[in-house]
Amino acid sequence: MLLIWVLGAFTYYTLHELTATGMDADRAQNVRYEAERLLSLLKDAETGQRGFIITGDDAYLEPYEAAKTQTHETLAALHALITDDPEQRRRLDTLEPLALERLAQIAANIDLRRNQGSAPFAIGRLNHGKATMDKIRDEVAAIVAQQSARYSQVKALAEKEVRTSMRALLLGIVISTIGIGVVFWLVIQEIKRRQAAETALRLANDELEQRVRERTAQIERQRRFLSATLTHMHDGLFINKGGQIVFANDECLRLLGADSAQQVIGRSPLDFTHPDDQAIIVERIKALQQPGARLPLNEQRVVRLDGKTIEVDVTSVSFMDEGELAILVILRDITQRKATERQLRHAHRLEAVGQLTGGLAHDFNNLLAVIIGNLDLLEEELEDNPKAGELAAMALKASLRGAELTRQLLAFSRQQTLQAQAFDLNDLVNNTIQLLRRTLGEDIEIITHLADDLWPAFADPTQVESALANLAINARDAMANGGYLTIETSNRHLDEQYAQENTEVTPGDYIMLAVSDTGAGIPPEVMSKVFEPFFTTKKDGKGSGLGLAMIYGFAKQSGGHVKIYSEVGYGTTVRLYLPRAEMLEKTAAIDLHQEPAAAPTPSSAVILVVDDNPDVRSVAVRQLNELGHQTIEAQDAEDALRILAQDQPIDLLFTDVVMPGGMRGDELARQARLLRPALKVLFTSGFAEASIENGHRSSEVKRCNLLSKPYRKQDLAQRIEEILRNPAAPL
Repeated sequence: MLLIWVLGAFTYYTLHELTATGMDADRAQNVRYEAERLLSLLKDAETGQRGFIITGDDAYLEPYEAAKTQTHETLAALHALITDDPEQRRRLDTLEPLALERLAQIAANIDLRRNQGSAPFAIGRLNHGKATMDKIRDEVAAIVAQQSARYSQVKALAEKEVRTSMRALLLGIVISTIGIGVVFWLVIQEIKRRQAAETALRLANDELEQRVRERTAQIERQRRFLSATLTHMHDGLFINKGGQIVFANDECLRLLGADSAQQVIGRSPLDFTHPDDQAIIVERIKALQQPGARLPLNEQRVVRLDGKTIEVDVTSVSFMDEGELAILVILRDITQRKATERQLRHAHRLEAVGQLTGGLAHDFNNLLAVIIGNLDLLEEELEDNPKAGELAAMALKASLRGAELTRQLLAFSRQQTLQAQAFDLNDLVNNTIQLLRRTLGEDIEIITHLADDLWPAFADPTQVESALANLAINARDAMANGGYLTIETSNRHLDEQYAQENTEVTPGDYIMLAVSDTGAGIPPEVMSKVFEPFFTTKKDGKGSGLGLAMIYGFAKQSGGHVKIYSEVGYGTTVRLYLPRAEMLEKTAAIDLHQEPAAAPTPSSAVILVVDDNPDVRSVAVRQLNELGHQTIEAQDAEDALRILAQDQPIDLLFTDVVMPGGMRGDELARQARLLRPALKVLFTSGFAEASIENGHRSSEVKRCNLLSKPYRKQDLAQRIEEILRNPAAPL
């Protein structure tokens, strides 16, 4: 190879030299050609001059005219060709003025013939300039002679270089052929050696491959077992490597709210960590930088892809994976457990406060009895002393107010004396409304929706009337500029699922009294404290903070339940659930806790479910799918409109009324009717039915069916079936 490179370099050098020599030869030839051409042009000019002087015909001047132009071009070409030869340059400097001078002489003779018109006189000047022409011939001859000699010299040099190159190339080819033969022989020997080695290696490799196949099969069985275990385990699991999630099992994807692994893989674990917990997680990751490090179980908040925060137990351990540190993290969802614990703690706190306040109220009542009795006597003794009597009256009034507070505390602590009996809740509401109208004022409109088939309730009617009055006054205070107060009654069955979500509830039949307002609503941070005694957001002197606490205690003591649903800026619904009274003799055999009759099997339909709460939406979708319907999910009104604008068939829109994002459910229904005039609609809401229909004055809600939360599956099936089977169902 080295020899070939040397031959190639030599050949390139030789060709380069031959090219330079050829260029020198071409330049010599071109100089000789241009010099001879210059002489020829001047001769042509003289010939044209003679013809014109003799005949006076301008046609003879054509060679002269051509020579004038081409002489300058030829001189320029000679200047370009003669650059590196001083002798030739000197001759050209002498030749150029002679040529121009000769052209000027010819021009003067032509002008003389043309102006004087005398041919004989002009003919006599034909030999004028012969000396100039002779000098031109001498200079041209000298240039041509020198260039001819130069050409011969260059030609001889080129022939010599060609001969030398041919000899060198021939020698190189011979040497290369010998070298290639030697290399070829060596290669053949090496091939034979390698073939023998490959045969031995192949035998060893076959044995090794068999071992690898056996081991691979064993590892694959273990991998499938481990993969199935990790994928289907009940705890969430992911692997963090290099600050990114590289693996997540199915339960982890469910916990994070992901539909596929692509939504999680490649992201940082901190992306799913609550902002307040991120500093702690960073410190935990630092503690796992050594292989085999393990951290104890701790609680952490995780932010799902849908924005919902859940609580999890976390344990983690570090290990080496392909030379890189990795962290195995196991998650267990404890959101429901923590919520239940908070409910129990809240209930226990209220229970403890109730026991404390109950004991204090009883003791305080004994003190007040003495004080009030003595003040009554003292007031009689001071009839003749108006000033002292006035002071005694003020003390008595304050004592009576204290007695009222203790009565309310006893109600909260569930230690008041109740006169429970079966009664018609609708009659009680109708009898209380007149008093409420005078109390609430003209700015608040009272609307009632009382169930026709209402079961009898079993409670103390006086306490129910007091609770209704308290709720109405609270609603009035929440509607500073007036609004709608809606009172509703209905039969409700609270099932096992509802009881699991509300630990203090016993499953069974209840009569519901719902009081709804269109006021400011209750902020989330206040909601957990509304039943605590003496807690109030009203100004000093505007409330004792015992109203809701008294209702809570009365409901618990009566075996009932209180539930509040509120949206800031939209209003509040308070539902009071009272136990159902035993049936009369003709219905005594009826089981109060029997399940409602199953709804008829609904027609299969495509239903678009719209709710901003992913858990509520998921439950609705699951119920509808179990009823045989096809479902499409949307998280808000904008998402639903995008789906409705597409071509897929949709028979019914099932939407929440109050949703974030600027567009309520009733506005969504109006927009949906523009896109699909035949679309049927079913509304749902945590507010009471009558509150939604009247409190928000929505014509869409009035014209559509409304299913109040929480609802049972049978209730949902019955409403859906009614709408689908009714061709004249409202849009």
